[in-house]
Amino acid sequence: MMGLWGGDYNIMKNLMQARQKQSQKAQLKRLLHVNKKWIASGNVPKVTVIMPVYNMQKFVSKAITSILQQTYKKFQFIIINDGSTDNSWRKIKCFQDSRICALNMNNRGKPASMNLGLRYSLGEYILEMDADDWLEPDAIMRLVHALNASPKDVGLAYAGIYLWLSENDKLVKIKAIKGTEYADKYEVLKSLQNHCPRLYRKSALQAVGGWTTSLYGKELRADDFFLRLKLAELFRAKSVDAVLYNKRVHKSSLTGVPNPNIMNWQIKNIVKFMLEKWGGTYAPVFHTNDSGFIWKLELIRKG
Repeated sequence: MMGLWGGDYNIMKNLMQARQKQSQKAQLKRLLHVNKKWIASGNVPKVTVIMPVYNMQKFVSKAITSILQQTYKKFQFIIINDGSTDNSWRKIKCFQDSRICALNMNNRGKPASMNLGLRYSLGEYILEMDADDWLEPDAIMRLVHALNASPKDVGLAYAGIYLWLSENDKLVKIKAIKGTEYADKYEVLKSLQNHCPRLYRKSALQAVGGWTTSLYGKELRADDFFLRLKLAELFRAKSVDAVLYNKRVHKSSLTGVPNPNIMNWQIKNIVKFMLEKWGGTYAPVFHTNDSGFIWKLELIRKG
């Protein structure tokens, strides 16, 4: 009897997985159809916003609203529900706007979701958005103006952030952190920073292969830092002198605090990998804070 029920369970599980795959294929097919209509109209948006969502039911509505209320109106907005197990998808579906392309996918992780959005994006520029944060109303407009005014070797534009602590349904502003200009790729490396919001040239993202999803077989949490270094190898960046992004710090956040051992291992391996790729001129020296996280990097010239 147990074997029979076990067999029935496996059959049902396989049927559900097959239906999910069919549904996801159908969603991507519809997105391609919408893209073709956009292209045929000659009204292709210059900007695509990509926002992965994983279990952000408390915050995703504010993030979406901040995009839809931008002073810059002409954009494609790809929202990828990355296998959420809460009511995130229901919250997403409450928004009815022709610019939104919402996809309900199996969980694949943030970097893989960003790559999926990149694959189906129409925009010349790509804005990366976290589902627990929100933009200032003129963020996209100011970043677009910055890239429009920059030569093609500028692969991204970024600005500063307001940092907020979210606890017990209350928001407390901690501080503002402005964007910084860097002289070269080594300064980017030593900064250990990745500024928000980030508007990329799609061509720059494609040139470096998009987001890296794993490091030595393990899920990459420092994917944005790794991407920033890959871009710094080939492109310059433009810092906009304004605070345009609101970053929320909370327990369940993608941008929250992971295990220091995991994060430190990834940072160390990324830094060592890039230094070797750049010629092996420098050796890294890492410094940790009282919480055990790497907070400072020194580069010592070899020999």
